[in-house]
Amino acid sequence: LMAKNKLKNSLESQMLKMTLIPLTLMTVAVVAASVSIVRTSITDRIRDELINDANLVEFVFDEFYVGDYRVEEGSGGQIDIYKGEQQLNGENTLIAKMSALLNIDVSIFIEDTRIMTTLSDGSGICAVGTQAAAVVKNEVLETGNSVFYDNVIVYDEKSFAYYKPVSGDDGVIIGMIAVCRSSEDVQNQVFKYIIPVVIICLVVAIFFGIIMVRFNRKLAARIYKMSRYMKGLANGEFNTDMPRELLQEDDEIKNLANDGKKM
Repeated sequence: LMAKNKLKNSLESQMLKMTLIPLTLMTVAVVAASVSIVRTSITDRIRDELINDANLVEFVFDEFYVGDYRVEEGSGGQIDIYKGEQQLNGENTLIAKMSALLNIDVSIFIEDTRIMTTLSDGSGICAVGTQAAAVVKNEVLETGNSVFYDNVIVYDEKSFAYYKPVSGDDGVIIGMIAVCRSSEDVQNQVFKYIIPVVIICLVVAIFFGIIMVRFNRKLAARIYKMSRYMKGLANGEFNTDMPRELLQEDDEIKNLANDGKKM
């Protein structure tokens, strides 16, 4: 054993490296690919849901809220926003109920300014009067294209968001409808789906790792015993018994040991 331990780069350690390093790299690659695939799949689903939600909001506004937008100051000094005779902002409005039901936040913009929204900060302060990010203004209002973002700041919070331009009767873009969902909520969904995949990958890797380590150690031990046996023969110790481990498997080690004994 002393001679075996003196080797700085023993066959056993080399075999372990050749086995465990690729296994570890493969496990990391599988987990990384799984995370990427799951996140892409969830992002695509969130995008489709937000597009449908924005279309639903637009349909509700056009079909059920007849009239022009107007702003009135309430008795308590708060700002009330109407479309025709229907109040748009407030706790019990249809838009607030839709927001709660669909687990999204909804904003209506005139140009790049929110005239109504279900967004609020941690203190409960409503985001009415705040402006959209500059990138949104450039890519939606100025081009007239609907845009989905998977990493945009909405009222100081990273979010998945879909912005859809709104045109007046003359076809001129007057504002936007925006629906968004917190990135944290989406990230929680990713973790929910990816954790079982990670656990399965780790269990499989550990299982095969244990098998490979035991096999490599057994093989290395046989090679080491054959080395000692051959060294004894080289030193003229012809009466030395051949270690039975060398004969356990019908392989090249057994053949080498038998050839050495014949010499």
